Amino acid sequence: MFKNIIFDMDGVLWRGPEEIGDLSESFKIIEENNVKFALATNNSTKRLNKYVEKLAGFDVHIKEEQVFTSGTASAYYLKKIYPAGTRAYVIGESGLKSFIRDAGFELVEEDAEIVLVGLDREINYDKLAKAGQFILYNNAVFYGTNADPSFPSANGLVPGAGAMLSPITTTTGVEPICFGKPSPTMYEQALEYLGALPEETLMVGDRVDTDATGAQGLGIKTAVVLSGVATREDVEAHTPKVDYVAEDLDDLLRQLF
Repeated sequence: MFKNIIFDMDGVLWRGPEEIGDLSESFKIIEENNVKFALATNNSTKRLNKYVEKLAGFDVHIKEEQVFTSGTASAYYLKKIYPAGTRAYVIGESGLKSFIRDAGFELVEEDAEIVLVGLDREINYDKLAKAGQFILYNNAVFYGTNADPSFPSANGLVPGAGAMLSPITTTTGVEPICFGKPSPTMYEQALEYLGALPEETLMVGDRVDTDATGAQGLGIKTAVVLSGVATREDVEAHTPKVDYVAEDLDDLLRQLF
Protein backbone atom coordinates (compact mmCIF):
# COMPACT_ATOMS: atom_id res chain seq x y z
CA MET A 1 0.00 0.00 0.00
CA PHE A 2 1.32 3.44 -0.91
CA LYS A 3 0.81 6.45 1.35
CA ASN A 4 1.06 8.92 -1.54
CA ILE A 5 0.33 9.07 -5.27
CA ILE A 6 1.57 11.61 -7.81
CA PHE A 7 -0.69 11.68 -10.87
CA ASP A 8 0.09 12.91 -14.34
CA MET A 9 -3.06 14.40 -15.89
CA ASP A 10 -3.23 14.40 -19.73
CA GLY A 11 -3.75 10.79 -20.76
CA VAL A 12 -4.28 9.60 -17.18
CA LEU A 13 -7.22 11.64 -15.89
CA TRP A 14 -8.50 13.03 -19.18
CA ARG A 15 -8.02 13.29 -22.92
CA GLY A 16 -8.83 16.82 -24.02
CA PRO A 17 -12.15 17.79 -22.39
CA GLU A 18 -13.22 14.20 -21.66
CA GLU A 19 -12.51 12.43 -18.38
CA ILE A 20 -11.08 8.92 -18.54
CA GLY A 21 -13.33 6.62 -16.54
CA ASP A 22 -15.27 7.89 -13.53
CA LEU A 23 -12.89 10.30 -11.81
CA SER A 24 -15.28 11.09 -8.98
CA GLU A 25 -15.47 7.42 -8.04
CA SER A 26 -11.72 6.92 -8.51
CA PHE A 27 -10.80 9.72 -6.13
CA LYS A 28 -13.37 8.51 -3.58
CA ILE A 29 -11.52 5.18 -3.55
CA ILE A 30 -8.22 7.00 -3.03
CA GLU A 31 -9.68 9.06 -0.17
CA GLU A 32 -11.23 5.99 1.47
CA ASN A 33 -7.79 4.37 1.53
CA ASN A 34 -6.22 7.44 3.21
CA VAL A 35 -3.82 8.06 0.35
CA LYS A 36 -2.58 11.63 -0.16
CA PHE A 37 -2.05 12.81 -3.71
CA ALA A 38 -0.58 15.54 -5.88
CA LEU A 39 -0.87 16.24 -9.60
CA ALA A 40 2.12 16.80 -11.86
CA THR A 41 1.93 17.66 -15.55
CA ASN A 42 4.37 18.75 -18.23
CA ASN A 43 1.64 21.03 -19.62
CA SER A 44 2.76 24.61 -18.89
CA THR A 45 -0.12 26.45 -20.57
CA LYS A 46 -2.61 26.83 -17.73
CA ARG A 47 -2.78 28.65 -14.42
CA LEU A 48 -3.27 26.36 -11.44
CA ASN A 49 -6.88 27.46 -10.87
CA LYS A 50 -7.79 26.04 -14.29
CA TYR A 51 -6.88 22.53 -13.12
CA VAL A 52 -8.92 23.04 -9.96
CA GLU A 53 -11.90 24.14 -12.07
CA LYS A 54 -11.52 21.29 -14.58
CA LEU A 55 -11.44 18.63 -11.87
CA ALA A 56 -14.36 20.26 -10.08
CA GLY A 57 -16.31 19.73 -13.31
CA PHE A 58 -15.68 16.01 -12.82
CA ASP A 59 -16.74 16.25 -9.14
CA VAL A 60 -13.15 16.00 -7.87
CA HIS A 61 -12.19 18.77 -5.47
CA ILE A 62 -8.57 19.78 -4.97
CA LYS A 63 -6.49 22.80 -3.91
CA GLU A 64 -4.11 24.76 -6.13
CA GLU A 65 -1.16 23.75 -3.94
CA GLN A 66 -1.69 20.13 -4.99
CA VAL A 67 -0.87 20.94 -8.63
CA PHE A 68 2.63 21.11 -10.12
CA THR A 69 3.37 21.89 -13.75
CA SER A 70 6.44 22.32 -15.91
CA GLY A 71 5.59 26.04 -15.63
CA THR A 72 5.80 26.04 -11.82
CA ALA A 73 8.96 23.91 -12.01
CA SER A 74 10.53 26.39 -14.43
CA ALA A 75 9.72 29.35 -12.20
CA TYR A 76 10.90 27.49 -9.08
CA TYR A 77 14.27 26.65 -10.62
CA LEU A 78 14.93 29.93 -12.45
CA LYS A 79 14.10 32.01 -9.38
CA LYS A 80 16.89 30.19 -7.52
CA ILE A 81 19.60 31.20 -9.99
CA TYR A 82 18.56 34.60 -11.40
CA PRO A 83 17.89 37.87 -9.57
CA ALA A 84 14.55 39.64 -9.71
CA GLY A 85 14.20 41.75 -12.84
CA THR A 86 16.12 39.38 -15.12
CA ARG A 87 14.93 39.90 -18.69
CA ALA A 88 13.16 36.84 -20.09
CA TYR A 89 11.76 36.14 -23.54
CA VAL A 90 9.00 33.57 -23.08
CA ILE A 91 7.33 31.54 -25.82
CA GLY A 92 4.29 30.01 -24.18
CA GLU A 93 0.73 30.64 -23.10
CA SER A 94 -0.78 32.67 -20.28
CA GLY A 95 -0.13 30.14 -17.53
CA LEU A 96 3.61 29.95 -18.15
CA LYS A 97 3.96 33.71 -18.54
CA SER A 98 2.12 34.33 -15.27
CA PHE A 99 4.38 31.89 -13.37
CA ILE A 100 7.53 33.56 -14.70
CA ARG A 101 6.23 37.09 -14.13
CA ASP A 102 5.15 36.21 -10.57
CA ALA A 103 8.64 34.81 -9.92
CA GLY A 104 10.05 38.31 -10.46
CA PHE A 105 11.22 38.18 -14.08
CA GLU A 106 10.66 40.97 -16.60
CA LEU A 107 9.01 39.59 -19.74
CA VAL A 108 10.56 41.33 -22.73
CA GLU A 109 10.57 41.37 -26.52
CA GLU A 110 14.17 42.64 -26.84
CA ASP A 111 17.57 42.26 -25.14
CA ALA A 112 16.56 39.06 -23.38
CA GLU A 113 19.01 37.41 -20.97
CA ILE A 114 17.17 34.09 -20.98
CA VAL A 115 14.83 32.37 -23.42
CA LEU A 116 12.17 30.03 -22.03
CA VAL A 117 10.04 28.00 -24.41
CA GLY A 118 6.92 25.99 -23.60
CA LEU A 119 3.88 24.78 -25.46
CA ASP A 120 2.39 27.64 -27.49
CA ARG A 121 -0.63 26.93 -29.67
CA GLU A 122 -0.10 30.30 -31.38
CA ILE A 123 3.53 29.60 -32.30
CA ASN A 124 4.78 31.32 -35.45
CA TYR A 125 7.93 31.97 -37.43
CA ASP A 126 8.60 35.38 -35.86
CA LYS A 127 8.58 33.95 -32.31
CA LEU A 128 10.99 31.18 -33.28
CA ALA A 129 13.28 33.59 -35.14
CA LYS A 130 13.39 36.01 -32.21
CA ALA A 131 14.23 33.25 -29.74
CA GLY A 132 17.04 32.00 -31.97
CA GLN A 133 18.50 35.46 -32.39
CA PHE A 134 18.55 36.12 -28.63
CA ILE A 135 20.43 32.85 -28.12
CA LEU A 136 22.88 33.45 -30.98
CA TYR A 137 23.54 37.17 -30.61
CA ASN A 138 22.57 38.12 -27.03
CA ASN A 139 24.10 35.00 -25.46
CA ALA A 140 20.72 34.34 -23.85
CA VAL A 141 20.54 31.02 -22.01
CA PHE A 142 18.08 28.59 -23.62
CA TYR A 143 15.53 26.84 -21.38
CA GLY A 144 12.51 24.68 -22.09
CA THR A 145 9.60 23.80 -19.87
CA ASN A 146 9.75 20.20 -21.13
CA ALA A 147 10.75 18.23 -24.19
CA ASP A 148 7.59 16.14 -24.82
CA PRO A 149 7.27 15.81 -28.60
CA SER A 150 3.51 15.27 -28.30
CA PHE A 151 0.61 14.95 -25.89
CA PRO A 152 -2.78 13.18 -26.08
CA SER A 153 -5.89 15.11 -27.12
CA ALA A 154 -9.44 13.99 -27.77
CA ASN A 155 -8.42 13.60 -31.44
CA GLY A 156 -5.16 11.74 -30.83
CA LEU A 157 -1.58 12.95 -30.41
CA VAL A 158 -0.79 16.60 -31.12
CA PRO A 159 2.52 18.56 -31.01
CA GLY A 160 3.96 19.17 -27.55
CA ALA A 161 6.55 21.61 -26.20
CA GLY A 162 9.36 19.56 -27.71
CA ALA A 163 8.01 20.47 -31.14
CA MET A 164 8.52 24.16 -30.22
CA LEU A 165 12.10 23.56 -29.00
CA SER A 166 13.26 21.59 -32.02
CA PRO A 167 13.38 24.38 -34.64
CA ILE A 168 15.25 26.67 -32.22
CA THR A 169 17.84 23.97 -31.56
CA THR A 170 18.13 23.38 -35.31
CA THR A 171 18.71 27.10 -35.88
CA THR A 172 21.18 27.69 -33.04
CA GLY A 173 22.82 24.32 -32.43
CA VAL A 174 22.02 24.82 -28.73
CA GLU A 175 20.14 22.25 -26.68
CA PRO A 176 17.77 23.67 -24.03
CA ILE A 177 17.88 22.95 -20.32
CA CYS A 178 14.43 21.51 -19.48
CA PHE A 179 12.57 21.46 -16.16
CA GLY A 180 9.60 19.16 -16.71
CA LYS A 181 9.59 15.40 -16.36
CA PRO A 182 11.92 13.47 -16.46
CA SER A 183 13.82 16.26 -14.67
CA PRO A 184 13.44 15.73 -10.88
CA THR A 185 12.30 19.29 -10.11
CA MET A 186 8.54 18.72 -10.28
CA TYR A 187 8.73 15.43 -8.37
CA GLU A 188 10.79 17.09 -5.65
CA GLN A 189 8.18 19.84 -5.34
CA ALA A 190 5.37 17.27 -5.08
CA LEU A 191 7.22 15.16 -2.50
CA GLU A 192 7.89 18.27 -0.42
CA TYR A 193 4.20 19.23 -0.53
CA LEU A 194 3.12 15.71 0.44
CA GLY A 195 5.75 15.39 3.15
CA ALA A 196 6.51 12.08 1.47
CA LEU A 197 9.40 9.67 1.13
CA PRO A 198 10.02 8.39 -2.42
CA GLU A 199 9.70 4.75 -1.37
CA GLU A 200 6.21 5.44 0.04
CA THR A 201 5.05 7.11 -3.18
CA LEU A 202 3.66 5.92 -6.51
CA MET A 203 3.84 7.92 -9.73
CA VAL A 204 1.00 7.27 -12.20
CA GLY A 205 1.69 8.40 -15.77
CA ASP A 206 1.05 7.57 -19.41
CA ARG A 207 4.61 7.91 -20.71
CA VAL A 208 7.65 5.81 -19.92
CA ASP A 209 10.20 8.34 -21.20
CA THR A 210 9.09 11.17 -18.91
CA ASP A 211 6.74 9.97 -16.16
CA ALA A 212 8.39 6.62 -15.38
CA THR A 213 12.00 7.61 -16.04
CA GLY A 214 11.80 10.72 -13.86
CA ALA A 215 10.15 8.91 -10.96
CA GLN A 216 12.53 5.97 -11.11
CA GLY A 217 15.47 8.38 -10.90
CA LEU A 218 14.29 9.44 -7.44
CA GLY A 219 13.34 5.97 -6.23
CA ILE A 220 9.59 6.54 -6.63
CA LYS A 221 7.53 3.48 -7.63
CA THR A 222 5.89 3.69 -11.04
CA ALA A 223 2.64 2.80 -12.76
CA VAL A 224 1.93 3.36 -16.46
CA VAL A 225 -1.61 3.46 -17.81
CA LEU A 226 -2.27 2.73 -21.48
CA SER A 227 -4.98 5.39 -21.85
CA GLY A 228 -2.58 8.05 -23.13
CA VAL A 229 0.67 7.93 -25.09
CA ALA A 230 2.45 4.70 -24.10
CA THR A 231 1.62 1.36 -25.69
CA ARG A 232 2.12 -1.99 -23.98
CA GLU A 233 5.13 -2.51 -26.27
CA ASP A 234 6.63 0.79 -25.04
CA VAL A 235 6.21 -0.33 -21.43
CA GLU A 236 7.65 -3.78 -22.02
CA ALA A 237 10.71 -2.30 -23.75
CA HIS A 238 11.40 0.20 -20.97
CA THR A 239 14.18 -0.40 -18.47
CA PRO A 240 14.12 -0.56 -15.56
CA LYS A 241 10.72 -2.22 -15.52
CA VAL A 242 7.78 -0.26 -14.15
CA ASP A 243 5.98 -1.63 -11.10
CA TYR A 244 2.43 -1.62 -12.50
CA VAL A 245 0.85 -1.57 -15.96
CA ALA A 246 -2.88 -0.92 -16.34
CA GLU A 247 -5.34 -0.21 -19.11
CA ASP A 248 -6.51 2.94 -17.34
CA LEU A 249 -6.87 4.47 -13.87
CA ASP A 250 -9.88 2.32 -12.97
CA ASP A 251 -7.89 -0.81 -13.78
CA LEU A 252 -4.91 0.42 -11.77
CA LEU A 253 -7.00 1.15 -8.68
CA ARG A 254 -8.42 -2.39 -8.84
CA GLN A 255 -4.83 -3.66 -8.78
CA LEU A 256 -3.83 -1.41 -5.89
CA PHE A 257 -6.86 -1.67 -3.61
